[in-house]
Amino acid sequence: MSNKIWEGGPAFPSPGAFDGMSLRDWFAGQAISGAIGEFRVARTAVEYAYLVADTMLEAREEVEP
Repeated sequence: MSNKIWEGGPAFPSPGAFDGMSLRDWFAGQAISGAIGEFRVARTAVEYAYLVADTMLEAREEVEP
């Protein structure tokens, strides 16, 4: 059994071997940019951002299975 986190595929797919950042990383970046001032500890902000990103990917799967 794998514990690999689902990344959601590439954020900006394009032809070629390099897919760029994952959709999960894109979502996390968007979440942290809106909430960074709410946290005193950077690690907490990052954990929050990836929690938001994972929730967004889960919701996306419910809409687009």
